[in-house]
Amino acid sequence: MSHVAVGEGGSRLQEENKAAFRAVERLVEDMIQESMARGDFRNLSGAGKPLNKFEYNPYADPMTLNLILFDNGYQPPWVVTQRDIRETISEIRNELLEERARLGDPLAPKEQSKWEQLCESAEGDLVKLKKTMDDYNLIVPMLNMQMVHFSLSREIDRAVKGAHQHRLDQQREREKKSERGGRKRKKDPTQ
Repeated sequence: MSHVAVGEGGSRLQEENKAAFRAVERLVEDMIQESMARGDFRNLSGAGKPLNKFEYNPYADPMTLNLILFDNGYQPPWVVTQRDIRETISEIRNELLEERARLGDPLAPKEQSKWEQLCESAEGDLVKLKKTMDDYNLIVPMLNMQMVHFSLSREIDRAVKGAHQHRLDQQREREKKSERGGRKRKKDPTQ
């Protein structure tokens, strides 16, 4: 009797999986149709040209469509958005760190004003970034890939603490360059 229940449950689960698959298919097809209606597929690079050749049998490999897309430079929107988010985060962090290192410690009133303006500007960038992150979190296919907003105050603290080390690193780099330049001059007898 329990064997029959498992069989029925398995059948019901298979039907639910099929229904979910059909729903996803419809959703994808609707998205494709909407994109076509908006003209998103016009002026694509490679339009009218044959796709790159692939060595896989399309009937044997379920990933063939993905391989064709990948081989021809397609990236899902969430991948592009993820890359943009990471680049923006890096730019904000670098700008805060480099500017704080440039301004020095302790800050004179003039430098303090410049630092506060930069922090306000970073806050505006962060508002835009949070919106982009929210949009990304809605389209990313796996929950564990979602991104968490980061705190501007934490980034400012990181820049303040890292500024001294950044200045030391820059000084070492300048010294290495000047040593290399000095060695080249010494070795060159024409100078």
